[in-house]
Amino acid sequence: MKKVLFFCVSLLFCEIGFSQTKILSLGESTTDFGPSYRRKMCELLTADGISFNMVGPKNDGATTYDGDHAGYSGRPCDFVQLQLESFYASYPADIILIWEGTNDCGWATVGGSITPLSTLVDKACQLYPNAKVLVASIPPMSYNAYESPADGRLPGVAQANGVAYNNAMPGMCNTKFSAGKKVYYVNATSLTLATDISSDGIHPNQVGYDKMGTIFYNAVKTALGSAPATNLGFENDFASWGTYGTASISTTAANVRSGTKSGFFSNGGANYTVTGLTPGATYSLKGWVKAVSGPDIFITLNNYGGGGQVGQQMTSTNWTQSGDIVFTMGASNTSVMVSAWTGATSSAYFDDYVVSPYNQSGITGNVNLDTWTNIGGTTISNIPINTTPNSTTTLTSLEIPSNSSDSYGVRIRGYIVPTTTGNYTFYVAGDDNSEFYLSSNNLPANATRIAYHNDWTNAREWTKYPTQTSTVRSLTAGQKYFFKAYMKEGFGGDNLAIGWTGPGIGNVTVIGASNLDKYIPTGASGEMTADKATINTPVAVSGVSIYPNPASNSFNVSNTDANASISVTTLAGKVITSVTANGNLTTIDSSNWSAGVYIIQVQSGASTTVKKVVIAK
Repeated sequence: MKKVLFFCVSLLFCEIGFSQTKILSLGESTTDFGPSYRRKMCELLTADGISFNMVGPKNDGATTYDGDHAGYSGRPCDFVQLQLESFYASYPADIILIWEGTNDCGWATVGGSITPLSTLVDKACQLYPNAKVLVASIPPMSYNAYESPADGRLPGVAQANGVAYNNAMPGMCNTKFSAGKKVYYVNATSLTLATDISSDGIHPNQVGYDKMGTIFYNAVKTALGSAPATNLGFENDFASWGTYGTASISTTAANVRSGTKSGFFSNGGANYTVTGLTPGATYSLKGWVKAVSGPDIFITLNNYGGGGQVGQQMTSTNWTQSGDIVFTMGASNTSVMVSAWTGATSSAYFDDYVVSPYNQSGITGNVNLDTWTNIGGTTISNIPINTTPNSTTTLTSLEIPSNSSDSYGVRIRGYIVPTTTGNYTFYVAGDDNSEFYLSSNNLPANATRIAYHNDWTNAREWTKYPTQTSTVRSLTAGQKYFFKAYMKEGFGGDNLAIGWTGPGIGNVTVIGASNLDKYIPTGASGEMTADKATINTPVAVSGVSIYPNPASNSFNVSNTDANASISVTTLAGKVITSVTANGNLTTIDSSNWSAGVYIIQVQSGASTTVKKVVIAK
């Protein structure tokens, strides 16, 4: 893909280092009139602990925020460009914010042309070759804005010109970005005449300025390599969210994860539109949830142009972060709508949503290979997977060495990470019996068997049995999909390989290092907690709860079937204990365990759920 990942962290560090970031606010009266959007933006950046310095030849005399700027009231783009050329050498900048064009659109002779702004942006790129230039859509204007027939300004001219101007802006910015310029479009079209514009029909009121300050704050955070959107207005009473049902705001300190406020929803929820994203780029959404009651609690996203609604279901009664909800923007989309919602019988607190670039290049290129030796039989059930393997090594492709031994079994676990979105078919070949499982996302609990055979094949003999071939699976570029594969060898020859076909893969090919990531039971790469299930694929064993958590000498596993099996393992896979559930409530003795994180697996028939417990001593 030709475009670079939006606002890469390492790129920015190479350009501006770790010193204080200099921000130049360039524009017209919407920038000039103090406090404009600049106060709110500065307050939010300061609250985040970001070291920055506003620069420019003007100052509004502020004492509670940095009042330096380059706003010129009543002036069009060409005037602002001349000023920029005159002062740029005295005011170096790392980030330039441009909110300019209202005055241009007020004149009938301009006709909503984006050309003056395009020329101004090009000049900013020329004078500040290392700076990121963030260009925002202008506020809406009323029908009578700039009404002055003697000057050629007629009713409706500014309003119509402003619409045309804003419509042309994303394409202008994307064209410059594709040409290698550091120009990024900032979508501020969420400002409305009804709520955000003052009585003059031109300038934002304080509500509008504060909304714009939040928008530019998110854009600056992105430019600094941080998330395009962090916390998403939770601390601002959900001012930019559209709520529905019985959504409300909690200000109780005990029910927030950070800051002073979280969203509390019961039979309702809220939507927030994150703007300023790059068409075709891949991002991830993460959020925190603290369930109060019920199973129907979701973090979701849609309206990004790359597919339908995706998200995760979360039911933990402790603050729990979702896994990466990965999405790729459509070819012309620059925004995504994120949501928090609950069903009719459910309620939960939500906090700290983060949208950030998803970096596939960080995958490890290897997966885990567990081997059990000196075991008889040829079926997968002969492998004692609930015991510690005799050895654990890594593979850089999904193929084990052939003809290595007899009477052993193997398990391969990890993540498959496709580089191209599309339809894939998987194949398994092995000697003797072999099975391949794939999850619908990065959660091990969602893995299902999609290919297998109950007799031997030669190495890479992909089509000896019909069951060796999976049905077609639709995969998203950059998304991690958990998988596991088994092979049980009796005697004679032995082999195991997993192959695939798909976009750009015409013949069955063994899956290699460029599409593999190592399995880690918990944390950012693993997300091995079944209270983070994907929507429409909930974990079958529902309602299982671990408490207290963290624990010390003991903890309880509740809401289990009477005959459910409960096993506890370390992060390395070592089994600590295995018990049968004692009715609805089972107490586990952890008095002799070391401090750390342990994995709890509860199995009832064919249904399984996985959770974790922290032992603190």
